[in-house]
Amino acid sequence: MKNYILILMVLISLSAKAQWQWSKQIGGIGDDYVRPSTNSNNMFVSGTFVFNCFLNGNTLSSNGYNDWFLAKYDLSGTNLLWYKQIGNFNTSFTEESGQIALVTANAIYCIGQFYDTLTIDGNSVTSNGGADGFIAKFDFNGICFWIKSGGGLQND
Repeated sequence: MKNYILILMVLISLSAKAQWQWSKQIGGIGDDYVRPSTNSNNMFVSGTFVFNCFLNGNTLSSNGYNDWFLAKYDLSGTNLLWYKQIGNFNTSFTEESGQIALVTANAIYCIGQFYDTLTIDGNSVTSNGGADGFIAKFDFNGICFWIKSGGGLQND
């Protein structure tokens, strides 16, 4: 019986090793949240960070209490191809966030929340009061095509 358990443990271990290909550390000194998304040719990562975020030797410093980022890696995870930092001059009472919602054959759609005004690549939306939600469309080079927002007078 011990041999069967040992063999099972070795098989599980080998199976897990065969699937593990690489890892990256992304984050900083505060609370950080990172979410990956892929399609057949690209790997994208989005995340929310407080104060600082260390991304492949690049240090991002938030404009206010926190910001978020969108980044593209090659499929091997070796090369950071580009990144974009997004955020406003918010306080600790007004956390901003953003994340990848969908990756299609030719676009990245991100969703999140913002306060006051959110501007990405010259596209701007202004909240109706408190926090509002947004959706934004990016191409695979990180260029924002458009932003749409929604919300009422209070936090949404």
